[in-house]
Amino acid sequence: MKQTITEHDVPQFAYGARYLGAGGGGSSNVLELLTKRAIREYGPVQLQHPFEVKEGEWIIPVGIMGSTTIMNEKIPTGWELLEVLQAVEKEKGIRAAAVAGIEIAGINVLTPILTAALARLPVMDCDGMGRAFTGIHMTTYHAFDIPLVPLVMMDENRKSIWIRSYSNEETERIARASVMNMGGWAAIACYAMKTEHIREASIYHTFSLAWRLGRGVKEAQEDIHQVVQVLMEELSNSVYGIPHLVTKGKIVELSCDMKKGQLSGSFFLEGRGEHTAEQWEILFHNEYVLCKQEENVRVMSPDLICVLDADTGHPIQIEELEKNRNVWVLGIPSPPLVRTSKMLEVVGPETYGHSFSFLPIESLYKQAGEKRGVDHAAAWD
Repeated sequence: MKQTITEHDVPQFAYGARYLGAGGGGSSNVLELLTKRAIREYGPVQLQHPFEVKEGEWIIPVGIMGSTTIMNEKIPTGWELLEVLQAVEKEKGIRAAAVAGIEIAGINVLTPILTAALARLPVMDCDGMGRAFTGIHMTTYHAFDIPLVPLVMMDENRKSIWIRSYSNEETERIARASVMNMGGWAAIACYAMKTEHIREASIYHTFSLAWRLGRGVKEAQEDIHQVVQVLMEELSNSVYGIPHLVTKGKIVELSCDMKKGQLSGSFFLEGRGEHTAEQWEILFHNEYVLCKQEENVRVMSPDLICVLDADTGHPIQIEELEKNRNVWVLGIPSPPLVRTSKMLEVVGPETYGHSFSFLPIESLYKQAGEKRGVDHAAAWD
């Protein structure tokens, strides 16, 4: 496990986390620069396992909610994150012993590191999603009944909002409306919990995994085959599991619609190479949530759908989709903690309007393999 984060590690964290975003999570060069500067000025950040923090200490997760596109126009200073952390400390009359992540994907792999640098605290090698999800209640913290509140939000003008609602779902709805009124993004701190709770409720080693993915993919030098090999090796030796190569194809149709800050739609693929004549559809709702071949579902939320550029192996976020682009699609098993019944109530396929219940990618591909006599888990070449 990596133990010290220097400014030279920041690009690896940022890039590796994009592979865990399922098309969401956003990206921001600004946040990367802010994190590098904070570490350069205040020193390296210690990355700690939850069992390295003493019993009874307080851990506070932080992040940024809203649009990263807007954030690149309404630029943060980074201090907003420290101020929301301190606001939760003051509200509860506590002192944080460490900072944690809400999600591991996109920009929110960096927000806890930036906050930890500014606060001179360690950051936990864990998070509450193991990927990106649309709502801040879609966490393993929520599944273990840890209250979201008090939740503090702050924009780039230091305008702050406190939310003290009766339920995590209601808190999410209020926060979602508030971030739109605040101009499109806000720094947030929430889910304050003690060490024993984060040990029970978090997904371990996700930050160190993001770093390893970023390092390995950089060494792959934009060779799609090498990139996939890195993903195969690192994810197979993690809390996720063995990825599946779902298909290779060309985007032939794309439709999307923005409503209340949520980007929803789908795109269609025509298979290429050994997948010629196959027809695929991938649906998204801020993240990729369902992948099917005609009417046969092959990957569904909360398992991760990772869309890669067929030439470089770069992960393609939803806002980067375009017609006539050649892609590879991977399916990645989600961590076991994300597949629990309480989590599936808020991240399973029913959440996105589908009538069927979650089946893990391993089961779906076993069924498909039994029908066709194919070992899909081994079908990489």
